[in-house]
Amino acid sequence: NGEGEGTDTTTTSSSSSSSSSTTPSSSASSTTESNPDGATAIEVVKNFEKTTNDLRLDPMKETGALGAYATGQAYKQRTFTIRQSREAGESHRGRITVVEATASRQSATSQEVVACTDVSARRSVDKNGEALPSPFDRLERVYTVEKSDGAQQDGKWRVTAEEATSEC
Repeated sequence: NGEGEGTDTTTTSSSSSSSSSTTPSSSASSTTESNPDGATAIEVVKNFEKTTNDLRLDPMKETGALGAYATGQAYKQRTFTIRQSREAGESHRGRITVVEATASRQSATSQEVVACTDVSARRSVDKNGEALPSPFDRLERVYTVEKSDGAQQDGKWRVTAEEATSEC
């Protein structure tokens, strides 16, 4: 775009495990010097998913906890989905884990993170105990992670948008 903005990338991956106690933050990271914020953006995505898991597994937890890792549309969308699930009487077991992620620098304050999430360990049931189907074992998601940078802002990186794209 002529402004020196590039697509420097950072990648992390973790081995998939059938254990539901696997934590998303247990992956090995490889960070390129050209995109040091990429590792931070990937860690934000992992914490966003970990917090979402915690909220789905414990319906008594307040959805405001997502504010540490998300803002804007991503925060609204995720909290709405969690509240809707709770109101419908759904319950969940198991966790979604980030098994591989790549960050691409969009600007000095924006990263795009493409992550493969393993959803195979998560089981959801409706209020009658009927299993809710999951069409994929792994789902690719694209996250926009931005740094709040300016007056009256805290300078932290947060997910601002997310989209599930396809099976990975």
